[in-house]
Amino acid sequence: NISLQERINDLKVRHQNLEKMLDDETHRMQRDDAHISDLKKQKLAIKDQIENLKVIPRPFKSDGRRWLDNDHL
Repeated sequence: NISLQERINDLKVRHQNLEKMLDDETHRMQRDDAHISDLKKQKLAIKDQIENLKVIPRPFKSDGRRWLDNDHL
């Protein structure tokens, strides 16, 4: 079972690999626009996964509402 940080790191490596593939494909003489579109979608999906894993849930108040950063003001 991998840790959350290991999962994020794995996704970052996959994102970087897709970036390289995308760069290679866009500089080809006969580039494949469908493949480029697919690579971009994969990159975006991985970026979304990374961002979702980074979200730290805030604790709930006794009334069921989440604490907000300015609740102490």
